[in-house]
Amino acid sequence: MTNAYEQIRIVPEHVKKMAFKTVYGTFYSNVMQQGDCNAPSTFQRLMTHLFRHWIGRGIYVYLDDIFVYSNTIEEHERLMQVVVDILTKVQLHLSGKKCDLYVDKMECLGHVIDHEGIHADTDKMSVLRSWPAPRNAHDIQCFLGLVQYLAAYMPDLLAYSGPISELTCKGRAFLWTPIHERCFENIKALACRAPILRLVEFSKDEPVWLITDASVAGVGCMYGQGKEWRSLRPAGFHSRKFTPAQMSYRTHEQELLAIIEGLLKWEDKLLGRRFRVLTDHNSLKWLKTQPDLSRRQVRWLEYLSRFDFDIEYIPGASNEIADALSR
Repeated sequence: MTNAYEQIRIVPEHVKKMAFKTVYGTFYSNVMQQGDCNAPSTFQRLMTHLFRHWIGRGIYVYLDDIFVYSNTIEEHERLMQVVVDILTKVQLHLSGKKCDLYVDKMECLGHVIDHEGIHADTDKMSVLRSWPAPRNAHDIQCFLGLVQYLAAYMPDLLAYSGPISELTCKGRAFLWTPIHERCFENIKALACRAPILRLVEFSKDEPVWLITDASVAGVGCMYGQGKEWRSLRPAGFHSRKFTPAQMSYRTHEQELLAIIEGLLKWEDKLLGRRFRVLTDHNSLKWLKTQPDLSRRQVRWLEYLSRFDFDIEYIPGASNEIADALSR
């Protein structure tokens, strides 16, 4: 859109709150400005309200970006007309220079989307692969910031980022060892073989899977679709370290926390859908047989009850994907 925020007028009685003073005098704005702290949330709320009947039905909106997707040209043109009609009605204007029409591949928020699925941005991957070895904690933070942005494409990221991130702890001396160098190079190697993330289609006659695992270091999970878990098409990966408190949880609780973590990560995709949870531990069965539950465990059970899923158990040695995620 053209100067999207500035197309939103401020309620007259609130205009005086927008006053600012300069050497040339005091000024105020009648429209929303880029630097206003509540501008993004206000604009997103407006766009969500305007397109509320079409979001997820061929249209998505993210601030001033409007995405239209379809299977046919005719359907695409109909949806584009819907967008134009809605914006015209409320006097919002598109930028012709920023509009990409009838494309089968596009960049979206740092990712590339096409008919195959979602790809990692090649420019970001190139930057990651050519990143020089960190010389201090700040360099590590910059590197891990980019890595975290691409974490959805890296199945066993935690195994390598964990030792490096420990060097950023307050009060710890920076000492770059061969172990850190190996982890650093392995992360860059992961960037070279980042998988394509496929869209999960709940209308297909194929089960949706959530594969989870926990180790002494953290949790890992994977979300995808396929007839069997070994051949599923990944839709996303996630892993994180345990907090100090979670490190002291019993094994049953840590394995259950891995399931909770996966559900929280993809809650918007899984809530109201039937799916399968694959784990190498009977943690849920253990929890349901406990005579006395802690308040934390009660909260977990209450949260799990919101979802419609079947639990499938596999031996730990077979849980290759999520096991790598958590270590």
